[in-house]
Amino acid sequence: MFKKIRSLVGKAFSEKNQMIIIIFLSDFFWTLRKYFLSVVIDYPKEYEKNWKNIKKISSQDKERNFTVYQMIKLHNEFFEGKQTNVIEFGVDRGATISTISRFIKPNTNI
Repeated sequence: MFKKIRSLVGKAFSEKNQMIIIIFLSDFFWTLRKYFLSVVIDYPKEYEKNWKNIKKISSQDKERNFTVYQMIKLHNEFFEGKQTNVIEFGVDRGATISTISRFIKPNTNI
């Protein structure tokens, strides 16, 4: 069923409009999840500030970008004091790479 809906949306809307629809639906379903499961995320202030700056260029929703933030924090702890490299494949609008660049530890090549 989802495959048919996705195919219809792909034929009916431009890529930009598809991204807008996806972000809207994601926000809508996240709201339902919070309501029915009582799941609420406490975002750190540094992440909130970053999201405010990048949300207009992001093709991700806030929760997906927060997952990237959490992975970066984990990476920083795990590889603390070590030289590391990070690469992102499939850059769309640059919001994820902006998050990575802002929060990755200093001795990391991007």
